[in-house]
Amino acid sequence: MLAVRPSDVDFVDEGGLRGVVRRRSSLGEIVDYQIAVGSQTLRVQKTRHESGPQAGETCGVRFAMSNWYPMSDATDA
Repeated sequence: MLAVRPSDVDFVDEGGLRGVVRRRSSLGEIVDYQIAVGSQTLRVQKTRHESGPQAGETCGVRFAMSNWYPMSDATDA
């Protein structure tokens, strides 16, 4: 399982993980994005001064910082 803070995801022009912007919301100083990557949704947050894609556009993302955790088996509980 991958854990990453929404502010530690960067938009990239070339390469990266490809997705589609499902929602772009302005929250004052922050712009909050929901990016569909396959069947998963990734949340990205950038300051309003940073450029980013519009809703419906395809984009690339990369993880500036991330943590990987082993998936626990439901039978272990």
